[in-house]
Amino acid sequence: MNLTQDKIRRTLVSPVLYVNPKRSEIDVRMENFLFCSRGLESKAYKGTIIVDSNGNSFKIIRVKPIGKIKLWTSIKYFSPVVEVIPEIDGVQKLTLEDFKRLIIDTVSSKPKKWSSLNSIKQIKKMIECCDSYKDVMKIFNLRIK
Repeated sequence: MNLTQDKIRRTLVSPVLYVNPKRSEIDVRMENFLFCSRGLESKAYKGTIIVDSNGNSFKIIRVKPIGKIKLWTSIKYFSPVVEVIPEIDGVQKLTLEDFKRLIIDTVSSKPKKWSSLNSIKQIKKMIECCDSYKDVMKIFNLRIK
């Protein structure tokens, strides 16, 4: 299923988190999964799971380039970047417990990567105490209200 960027923004309930368990990546900035470095389109975001604050999850199969992003964005990321549209494998509901497990497993797979946030033991405790998807997302971005 191909989605336009506008449709993605309208479909997802903010805040949104994307997680790539294979690369131990977690981010809550929407703009980070709407573009990628030129030449990496075929590999970028494959297997990434987008989860919104209602627990709707979208697994990205691949992304399709739709053009270049403004020059200032390429300068910001020190690389030519292209705007992309993700091709997703439908929409599924992810339970809060499954979401927590996904995040804990992802963080646990590369503890050194997450050490600046806290110890893995503390991160797990924080996640386990969360009562909503949004609360889990707040751990990775304190700007979420």
